Amino acid sequence: MLIRLWKNLDVLANSSGVVRAWLLTVTHRIVIDRARLSRNRREILGVEGAEQVVADHADRTGTAVALHAAMKRLSPPHRAVLEQIYLHDRGMAQAAAALGIPTGTVKSRTYYALRALREAMAPLDTSRPTPWEVAESDRA
Repeated sequence: MLIRLWKNLDVLANSSGVVRAWLLTVTHRIVIDRARLSRNRREILGVEGAEQVVADHADRTGTAVALHAAMKRLSPPHRAVLEQIYLHDRGMAQAAAALGIPTGTVKSRTYYALRALREAMAPLDTSRPTPWEVAESDRA
């Protein structure tokens, strides 16, 4: 908007009292243009009318319960490493010292533990289509 003001400075300098009205008009048009652009992007992407899903307390609680259950399924060494890194907010070297194992072991256990958690939590990820949804879209 300031660029448009700068480009039209000579016209606005000669006018009396219209600067505020002009700025409001330009601001209004910019807002409309951005709204139209956003709507056009949604139409192009095929998500017209799609509602934005906002996570509520029940979603967060469900995710926390599922994460807790997935953590219980991890082996004790993997669970201990994740607890040190994420719950106690320790670095790799600090976690290694607390657990009495080499830093490289902490790194590999963290990798494999996170991979196992991702796989356990994948059914809860609604951003990716399920196999039957993919099959239905292929038929259509």
